[in-house]
Amino acid sequence: MRIYSMSMHAPSWLALAFVTAFILSTTWGPNFGRLQDSPLPQEVHVQVSSNLTWTESASPQRPPAVAEHSMAYDAKANRILLFGGYANQPTGETWAYDPVGDAWTNRTTAQGPPARSLAAMAYDAESDRVILFGGAHVGSNLDDTWSYDYDSNTWTNLNPVVRPIGRTGHAMTYDNRSDRVILFGGYSAVAPLGETWSFDFNRDNWTQLNPAVSPSSRGLNAIVYDHESDRVIMFGGSVENPGSSVVLFKETWTYDFGGNVWRRMNPFLSPSARAWHGMAYDSATDRTVLFGGIDENGSNGETWFYDLNRDLWIRATPLVSPSPRTGHALAYEVQPDRIILFGGRAPGGTSNETWALGPVLPDTTPPILRVDAPTEGAVIGSSSLFVQGTASDDRAVARVEVQAGSSDWVLATGTAKWSLVLTLGLGQIAIHVRATDTSGNVASVTVGVTVLPAGTVALIITSIGLTGFAVWFAWHIREKRKRDPLHRYRRA
Repeated sequence: MRIYSMSMHAPSWLALAFVTAFILSTTWGPNFGRLQDSPLPQEVHVQVSSNLTWTESASPQRPPAVAEHSMAYDAKANRILLFGGYANQPTGETWAYDPVGDAWTNRTTAQGPPARSLAAMAYDAESDRVILFGGAHVGSNLDDTWSYDYDSNTWTNLNPVVRPIGRTGHAMTYDNRSDRVILFGGYSAVAPLGETWSFDFNRDNWTQLNPAVSPSSRGLNAIVYDHESDRVIMFGGSVENPGSSVVLFKETWTYDFGGNVWRRMNPFLSPSARAWHGMAYDSATDRTVLFGGIDENGSNGETWFYDLNRDLWIRATPLVSPSPRTGHALAYEVQPDRIILFGGRAPGGTSNETWALGPVLPDTTPPILRVDAPTEGAVIGSSSLFVQGTASDDRAVARVEVQAGSSDWVLATGTAKWSLVLTLGLGQIAIHVRATDTSGNVASVTVGVTVLPAGTVALIITSIGLTGFAVWFAWHIREKRKRDPLHRYRRA
């Protein structure tokens, strides 16, 4: 079973390390591997309000299920570009996502880059080109540099003379102020890397920057460019230790291209140590957004924001979230002001889901509520009544409550499928049920029942049974006589 695709693209010792990570995470829990920093106490929480949500696209137009792909936002075209990834094998497809039409378009060309996974992409705004570097292809680490022009739907192999060595699991972003693509880290064929490189599209030139202070070697990290602060932000990553253990990092670093300086930040709270997560920079709120990844407990489904000005990580509480996953990709679309997530490895397998993170829109639609039992007009011979049904909502059902007559409302168990046992008195009773969604909209249903003493109900059933038998017997004799041709003569 292919637990991590790194087992296909990196040295065997790295694959063994990640398999070990899974085994230890389920066996020893918090003792798995070694975390870069000691975690803060679990009771420390900083959360934003829940006025935002992840919304899954319902569009049938989308790329196939894939992980380890690369994404970048083309601001001029207002499209998110996706290339490559891994399903059952590396892919070489190019897709574009339109946020207005909520649709993906396959823009694959015969002259595109070879199929690959674990590559990195960034959009060069000055040149209006998406830049792609490296990745894994048929067991080898690639060192090629490609540019993509959305207007002409053309990929070009730039083939710079000087370039980084082939690698996978590295991270790239575009520094708008310096007009450079910045690359850090990744895995070579033999070891993780800690190099910092810049790419100048106009000169078709890679330059190794060699800052005096730098983060340690790692791969499966994520970096973004903070436009307001003119800094590259990096979080997380992983590396193997001797003895086949895996180190997951929870460091937050910033990089200043002008001064060629990496600086380790010191936030009071941060996400757990992790790798294979997704990050994007939201320019409207001046915050970096992080989702998912793998930590000591396996796949993660958390959403975090980072405010560089305050050096503060904030745990978000969206109304709805994608399932935990790794190997996905995030990008920020300026015009609709949304973070877009696609794909990754979720608990149900490799995903082709498209999710958008944004503010919660006004919700005026009530839930859909159904009462399956009891039915309207039911006659009950017991003081205990089992009430059950279903409820659904375009967002989420917060609770279902049941009331007998004018008594107090009682909370039912469950929401999508809910149930409750009521204790009733005798007589005609109205059973009221209401469902409330997370926006406060309410749907209600009333069912009338009659509660009689058990003996009375039994007598009614017996009487109905005897009466029914008498009617049936008379009908049966009548029909039998009709079928007897000598019936009228036998009466004489």
